[in-house]
Amino acid sequence: MAPRLRAFEPDTATKNCKQRDKWLCMVTQGDIPLESAHIFPPSLEKWHKNYTHSEDFWCTLRMFWSSERVDSWQRATIGGTERCSNLISLTSHVRNLWDMAVFGLRPVKMSSDQKSLTVQFYWLQPSSYCPRISMKSRPKFPADLQDAPENARICDCGTAKPVSSGDTMTFQTDDTDKHPLPSPELLDMQWVLHRLLALSGARDHPGTHLL
Repeated sequence: MAPRLRAFEPDTATKNCKQRDKWLCMVTQGDIPLESAHIFPPSLEKWHKNYTHSEDFWCTLRMFWSSERVDSWQRATIGGTERCSNLISLTSHVRNLWDMAVFGLRPVKMSSDQKSLTVQFYWLQPSSYCPRISMKSRPKFPADLQDAPENARICDCGTAKPVSSGDTMTFQTDDTDKHPLPSPELLDMQWVLHRLLALSGARDHPGTHLL
């Protein structure tokens, strides 16, 4: 008799990610439908396989951020995207908002034993798309927002309270080898790139490829 096929069989990285996160969304503490979202996306990894594209990308970032900071991002991408440290558990709705750069997660502090990571949640207010913008324009990220400008809203399933800009969240793990926490360096890079995407207004511009 042929073996019975399972409807869904997660790969090792996805399974380890969900086990680490106790099968809960790390933003809402909801549990269904749960997905594993990439921090450094496979689409960007494929694009980076072209040496010229990769060098241009990192060189451009070094024009605006310190070499030490960008070097830490680049080192964190080594090893590919399918790793527990590059994944975070999110419900489908929250993941869609994350992929569209509607909100960002700013890494704050990793504990010395690598078992606890503190992050802050921020709604990212979009700007109108413009091919050029003055470098002197100061971006605005209002604090204490309870929903996105598009009326997107996320609530904590435990308290039923809306998740607001500035809210602090703590990610934890019991096994740093098998279930490492999300990489602070990758989260830092995605925090920067998500803000850039929101500020540029490009996330709603036709033909723009999201990160």
